[in-house]
Amino acid sequence: MRCRRAAYLVAAFVFFTGSAAFWAPLPLFLTERAFGSSQVFFLYLLSAVVSALLYGWVGHVRLDLRRLQAGGLLVRGLAFPAVALLVGVASQSVAVAVAAVGFTVIGATLAVIAVTGPALVTRHAPPAIRSETLGVYTALGAVGGGVGSALGGWVATTGYEIAFALAGGLLLASGLFVATLRGLSRR
Repeated sequence: MRCRRAAYLVAAFVFFTGSAAFWAPLPLFLTERAFGSSQVFFLYLLSAVVSALLYGWVGHVRLDLRRLQAGGLLVRGLAFPAVALLVGVASQSVAVAVAAVGFTVIGATLAVIAVTGPALVTRHAPPAIRSETLGVYTALGAVGGGVGSALGGWVATTGYEIAFALAGGLLLASGLFVATLRGLSRR
């Protein structure tokens, strides 16, 4: 079980890194596609509000937490590059609508990941080290956020498409990995 807990923490670092790699270059990408600052703010706010509204619901879902999180990671991993691709090729009026739908989906996946991650960590860590394990998980989120932001910004200098594909790939890889961690299956 110890190896599975450690493996889960590695997966968490990867999904935190992938998420940050998406968000770091996104505002510049959107403004270069003629989104105004108020539109960019609205999209970020929309994503955050959707997440906040769904936290309670996700907390009451009676599904295998590992599978629920893996599904959220996989959907998020597909949504990151899909939203960027569609926004990049759509006309301005369609791009805003596409982005709003995409940010709604991305916000919903954040609720799933944000609720299931700490629950998986606390439920499967031995009581004697539960708080320390949750602290490690939180620290990995911060470090992954920093690494992902730098990585996403740096890769975006070669092309936004590559940065968003990398971000999506990291989320897909972590989602598939979490799905294989059978020892985290019990609720």
